[in-house]
Amino acid sequence: LPYINEKYKNNADIYGFKNCYGVSVPILRNIAKELANEKKYDFFAETHESFEEKMIHAYMIGYLKEDINTVLYYFKEFIVQIDNWAINDGLCQNLKIAKKHPQEVMEFLKPYINSSNEWEIRIVAVILLSHFINDTYVDEVLNIIEKLKPNTYMSKMGVAWAIAEVMCRYPNRCLKFLDYTTIDNWVY
Repeated sequence: LPYINEKYKNNADIYGFKNCYGVSVPILRNIAKELANEKKYDFFAETHESFEEKMIHAYMIGYLKEDINTVLYYFKEFIVQIDNWAINDGLCQNLKIAKKHPQEVMEFLKPYINSSNEWEIRIVAVILLSHFINDTYVDEVLNIIEKLKPNTYMSKMGVAWAIAEVMCRYPNRCLKFLDYTTIDNWVY
């Protein structure tokens, strides 16, 4: 990567991110857009060693100008490479196609609702908070949150963040939810 920040070049681990070189997010987004626009899908097949490569991969999925099934295919294939919250959240928040295809994305999330994998749980929570807290979906969001069983710090934080976002936008609905929820006490 030509944009390596010399300050971080030799660091193996920065704030828990493995093989991080300190390339700024705007640069990573620009690289991802360029790769997506040029349809450089061979990048998806590569093994990514650095944090920056994984972030480019995550952002690139969101920038694809393909049909929803193709985008969700690449999304699903990438899940196994998630190893930290930044990559997870970048992937989920950049999934702009969720606004155009909400039903397909909701259907896509269903197998992950009962997962015990920390990143799969966080994926559900972050996609919901990023794309579905609105008049149409707020009740469904709360129903899904109720079903999640976060079991690690990162999955619990993702679910707590989703609840906090609902509280900001729909406080009365969220307060009712908090009256009956069986969500983990730590998340609560």
